[in-house]
Amino acid sequence: MPRPKRKNVVVIQMKFWLIPGRDDDVICYLQTIPVGHRASAVIKAMRGGLMNEPKMPTEQEESNSILDALGDSWI
Repeated sequence: MPRPKRKNVVVIQMKFWLIPGRDDDVICYLQTIPVGHRASAVIKAMRGGLMNEPKMPTEQEESNSILDALGDSWI
């Protein structure tokens, strides 16, 4: 691996084991990225995934969800 040209760079090596049939979406995504640009694509996907992390429902939202699931039988 070539040495980074910038100072103060953190290098983390990773290896992914992708299983066809289970990880097809990731395999297809990575096949569309040119070899020299995969690290930046993974970083972009990770940041996007972290920003779209689902939030825990509030107690009121959870109660409403349970009541909605019961339908008219709870009235």
